[in-house]
Amino acid sequence: MNVNKSISVTLSVALIGSILLTGCDKETLFGKDPVLATASVESEMTTMQESETRPTYKKTIVNHGHSISETERKRPLEIRRSNTVLTNEEQARDYLDNSIKLKNKELSFVLTDTSDDDPGAFMWYQYTVFRNEIEITNAKFFVIAFYDGTICEGKSDIKSCTFADPKDVLSPEDALAKYIETNNDDTSYKFTKIFYNFTGKSKEKCTLQYSYRHEAKSPTDSFTLYLNANTGEFIGITPDAIN
Repeated sequence: MNVNKSISVTLSVALIGSILLTGCDKETLFGKDPVLATASVESEMTTMQESETRPTYKKTIVNHGHSISETERKRPLEIRRSNTVLTNEEQARDYLDNSIKLKNKELSFVLTDTSDDDPGAFMWYQYTVFRNEIEITNAKFFVIAFYDGTICEGKSDIKSCTFADPKDVLSPEDALAKYIETNNDDTSYKFTKIFYNFTGKSKEKCTLQYSYRHEAKSPTDSFTLYLNANTGEFIGITPDAIN
């Protein structure tokens, strides 16, 4: 037998035996497969990056996601602001009641509008003051709720006003008849409501007024008529459209 060939066969058998004994795998002998190695490294990096950037909490959007810092520091009709966070109408009403006290039990706040269905706006609750179930115009208050605070605003001078007594008023029909007689007005009108008119002044006496609608075929000819409920005197007209 050729000596060199004998030595080669002996070394090969010894090497295979060593592999079987040590449990050495393909990677130990020949190195990692380049494609498999690259995929393994990229997988490890992706896992690491995801774990580093994944948020550790879920941010909850409340009050349309607006911050109180988005408003000017002192709003014109602002009554109070704080870092109190509100999430519903009941809490907003409590905040309003703690921000302004109406002078007697005849006056009350009534929720008349809200931006709850308008997520693009500030979250606000609008309350209108009523006296014995009669609405007071221009007496609106707002609770504006942010995710980090709350503002209450409105015309607080309403607290100093006095009000005409509903017992002294004419009926809507009699008030309209007096107006028609005095002004020779033969237009057709339909009574709509009675209300207190508040202009926003301090210590004002709010009059009771009636409103009536005149509906014409054209919007430019339709309007609302306002009369003094006590005397039937003409107060004003609001046209639906301006010519």
